[in-house]
Amino acid sequence: MTSWPRIAVGALIAPLLVPATYAGLAWPTGGFFSVDIALQLGQFAYGAAVIAVPVLLWLERRSHTTLQSHAIAGLALGVAAGALATGTLNPFVNLQLSVFDGLCGAVASAGFWTIVRPDRAGT
Repeated sequence: MTSWPRIAVGALIAPLLVPATYAGLAWPTGGFFSVDIALQLGQFAYGAAVIAVPVLLWLERRSHTTLQSHAIAGLALGVAAGALATGTLNPFVNLQLSVFDGLCGAVASAGFWTIVRPDRAGT
């Protein structure tokens, strides 16, 4: 079982990767960047972490401890959370936003996995 201090650190740091992903995609490409949007994405990411951390711990219990399984779960959670945030349960309404939400979820989940390292639990 993964240690709770690592889970706490992962839950505090991993959601910060969502606004960092937004900034990393917006600035180099010359896209629209707003500090307000970055802050809102950060707040939303911490809200999504309330659901994401139990899901990722459930994956560990089911012996799905690879980075790939966590990233796929984060992608699915990102798309689902984004669809709920936009008020529509159909992620195809705005495909570009759904892809971005999924990417952010996968990046945050991979960051959580990197900090927590459930594949090394008990060693």
